[in-house]
Amino acid sequence: MCRYILRNKKYFIGTLCTSLFAGVVPLFLAYVIQLISDVAFNNHFEKAGTCLFASVLFLVYTLMTTSINSIMKSTYRKKLKTDLGEDLYSSLMNQSYFT
Repeated sequence: MCRYILRNKKYFIGTLCTSLFAGVVPLFLAYVIQLISDVAFNNHFEKAGTCLFASVLFLVYTLMTTSINSIMKSTYRKKLKTDLGEDLYSSLMNQSYFT
C-alpha cells in the first residue's frame, strides 16, 4: 500500500494538510462560543462587533476547509482506486493459465 501512497504524493500531502486544517475547526468553534456567551450573559456589548466578525470568519473558514477537504479526499481516493485497479488488472492478465 505504501507504493500507492508514494505514487500520489501531492494528493496525499494535500489531503493530509486539508485534514489538519479541518481538524482546527472545533478550536475556533470554542472561541466563537466563548465570545457569544460573553456578549449574551455578561452584557459585554462592546464585544458584539468582534463576535459578529469572528462568527462570519468561522463560517467562511469552516465552509472552505470542509469543501476543499472533501474534494481532496475524493480525488485522492479516486487516484488510489484507479492505480490499484490497473495493477490488479495487469497482474491478472499477466498470469500464466497453463502451468
